[in-house]
Amino acid sequence: MIDTRSYYEKLARKESLSENEVLDLLRELEHFRGSLAYLASCQAATLEGLPKSYSKSGRSRHVELCKIAAAMLKGDESRVRYPENMEAARNHCERAVERHEIG
Repeated sequence: MIDTRSYYEKLARKESLSENEVLDLLRELEHFRGSLAYLASCQAATLEGLPKSYSKSGRSRHVELCKIAAAMLKGDESRVRYPENMEAARNHCERAVERHEIG
């Protein structure tokens, strides 16, 4: 992951980014676009695969997640209520896996 702070600092000092820095940014942008698309598709597949007996509140949560993902894929983050930084989100995922991992 790129430390974007150094890029912002460089630009704030009116310094240009090197060609390699711009390429790194573009590669990371493509990585995160692909990652968002993958996770959105996984969420949609989860919603589609819910059993009929699944609770209405649980189903509503998955519907809302799909709406958020679709909006984010259009560049609209306004539906995101509690944005976290990447480290906090990664830690949250790892803790959830530890609590719910099967096998």
